[in-house]
Amino acid sequence: MRPAYGAEHGPAIEPAPWRRYARPMATTTAPAAATDRPASLLLWRLLALLYDLFPALALWMLAGTLFTVGYTLSGHAERDNIAPFSALQWLLWLCCWIVTGLYATLSWRRGGQTLGMRPLAPAGH
Repeated sequence: MRPAYGAEHGPAIEPAPWRRYARPMATTTAPAAATDRPASLLLWRLLALLYDLFPALALWMLAGTLFTVGYTLSGHAERDNIAPFSALQWLLWLCCWIVTGLYATLSWRRGGQTLGMRPLAPAGH
């Protein structure tokens, strides 16, 4: 009976965990063909940004509504506006940026894409 591979040289060595799934190195040094990668079309990305504008606008309107209700409940008349360039308006602007960032971050963490990227993604991805 023949010994198992490596028995004559000691115990078999397991590959490092990160090497098990590593892609083998290319056997040729020729550059990859242009068809190996999908084209990143600028028009599709701009359409995804336009599509993502709508949920962002809805979130901005919600933030603005909350600020307006709070402004009215704090003793101002219902027809008063938040003064331009006031601290409250700057805070609203900051909240809109934060809400937009949270929307994008949560979308990417949950599904890897925002709402605008999902319908425009190629079928194979």
